[in-house]
Amino acid sequence: GDDLPASQPALLFQGTGFLAGGDGVVFGDGLRCVDGFVVRLSVVTSTPSGAATWGPGLGAVGSWAAGQTLHFQAWYRDPAGSPCGSLFNLTNALSVTLVP
Repeated sequence: GDDLPASQPALLFQGTGFLAGGDGVVFGDGLRCVDGFVVRLSVVTSTPSGAATWGPGLGAVGSWAAGQTLHFQAWYRDPAGSPCGSLFNLTNALSVTLVP
């Protein structure tokens, strides 16, 4: 994740589908796009420059298998820059098809 608030928690989650055909629904100060069977993968703290990286081992938590298409998104705390006052936001969603 890039351009997140500095030194704030960020939760990566995956799902098997999209909400509203991928358009998402309002959630906090953003749009939640990931839906279906949702799994929380890992929480990290963003760096002072606003980057978040989730490391190895996520496949075991998410029960990944070759051939699956999964959708990923991150929730993050935004206490200072929250435009709508919810104090949290979401990244864009990303779809990935896993290959052997």
